Amino acid sequence: MKRKLAALLAAITLASAFVACGGGTQTPASQPGAPASQAAPLEPTEAPTTTDAIKRGGVLTTSRLGITPLNPTKYIAMQGDKIIEGLFFDSLVNINEKMEVEPFLAESWTVSEDGLTIDMKLKEGVKYFDGTEMTAETVKYCWDWYLDPDTAANFYPLISDVQSVDAVDQYSLRFNFSQPNAGFIELMSYQAGYVLSPASIDKYKQTGDETVFAREGGTGAFKLVENVDGVSITAERNPDYHVMGEDGQPLPYLDGVVVKIIGDEAVAASNLISGDLDMIDVVSQPAVVSQISNAQGCQIKINAPREVFHLYMNMEQEPFDDPLVRQAMCYAVNRDELNQVVSMGQAIQTPWLTLPDQWYYKDGEIIGYDPAKAKELLAQAGYPDGVEVELYYGTYGVMQAECELIQAQAKEAGFNIKLVGMDGASVKTLWALQNPDAPAGMRLQNNIIPKSDPYTQMEYIFGENAIQNCSRWIDAEYQELLKKVKVTFDRDEAKTMLDRMQDIGLEQMPTVVLQAGPRRSALADHTMGVYFDCDASMNFRAAWLNK
Repeated sequence: MKRKLAALLAAITLASAFVACGGGTQTPASQPGAPASQAAPLEPTEAPTTTDAIKRGGVLTTSRLGITPLNPTKYIAMQGDKIIEGLFFDSLVNINEKMEVEPFLAESWTVSEDGLTIDMKLKEGVKYFDGTEMTAETVKYCWDWYLDPDTAANFYPLISDVQSVDAVDQYSLRFNFSQPNAGFIELMSYQAGYVLSPASIDKYKQTGDETVFAREGGTGAFKLVENVDGVSITAERNPDYHVMGEDGQPLPYLDGVVVKIIGDEAVAASNLISGDLDMIDVVSQPAVVSQISNAQGCQIKINAPREVFHLYMNMEQEPFDDPLVRQAMCYAVNRDELNQVVSMGQAIQTPWLTLPDQWYYKDGEIIGYDPAKAKELLAQAGYPDGVEVELYYGTYGVMQAECELIQAQAKEAGFNIKLVGMDGASVKTLWALQNPDAPAGMRLQNNIIPKSDPYTQMEYIFGENAIQNCSRWIDAEYQELLKKVKVTFDRDEAKTMLDRMQDIGLEQMPTVVLQAGPRRSALADHTMGVYFDCDASMNFRAAWLNK
């Protein structure tokens, strides 16, 4: 174990020298027991830029870590799936890397004083792929489908307080709420903010073909040409796109985009370096980061959000139905070692699932690695000889490396962990809150944070109907506060409630927060104009190839 760790640390030292912005040194993460705010955040870096004139044409080829459903109501990863969805579907608003809301399909909006209506002015002249125009009536049709319980949209819990949608005039829309929704505008940058043509919805109802939305129902810069399930997605330029380029002609600049599904980062890196790829969506393995950083003509982009790694524990089954066992698990992991080995020393540690630069962050003590304390707690829980548990993870990125290190650390603390790896979609389905046959044990999860607003961020992880609530933790006080946060526009009031929610979480420990590592992408130097939003999802509407 020590020899393996030494080798990994040597590779990380080399990689860190190249990935750091400007070649500078990185401030290490906070020590156990120290406030997380002492750690200096890793600053996001810029995508490649040039003074050369924009070149039209060409096909950009990028990789995607896993599959993405082309029906946006059935997303697998709320943020990660936007990388492919963003080719075909525009949202009502965008949120940039600075967390600033930008008008898009919605040009403006007004929230009533009581928060029960939002009037939205739509952009004129937008066409769906099927040639019909986007109007208030078509958006209403789409939203009526979203709100239909039979649609079973994954985002329905986030929009369930929308009672109805009215077309006020040709381009004016009104959302009517049963209660205020303080984060609704920000939420419109996600899948619920996509607008699909009525004809594509009708055809989907008749055929069940989810590709119809990307072929005929979207308003995005590209249209679907071919979807080879689990292998690749090919998209072509939308000649009727509604956004103009810097050259005065309609975007996109590219003729097309090809997305190759490549789950192995090392394979993706080799393809980028050889010129077969122009981009990689996510790069996390230290050896791969080092390889790309050392290669001519390639660079690593550090994105604005972070990946927060944490362990869900199934609280409905033994042994994690016992709070003493959950507490023991918190003492059984060495977060500093995880940071150095897996996150290249560039992670920060936080007490809960928020980041220091979020307005509702609450500082607190980080539990340190204490195997003796963990064994003591296990003995109190009736496990004097330790306990056997399973740890499930998706076989992508650094997930296996993280789990293997946790396995070794926790063994010293009395946890004998069996690792169970499977593809990301399968592990999510198996551990979904709605699956009554979910296994006992733990699941390693990596969530992209921040999300658009505090309600969405907290509901996505621990909502009473959230697919991702793998711990099956439904605390009455927490859920009531979460509902109040959703309707509260006053930040001071919301902060008080969110602070209490963190306290409840730390008291009951439904998850073990590990480290918040950087979210990285990789680009060839000739790949220009890629737009990265607040979720590190890239959009290619203004991308071009300088070659």
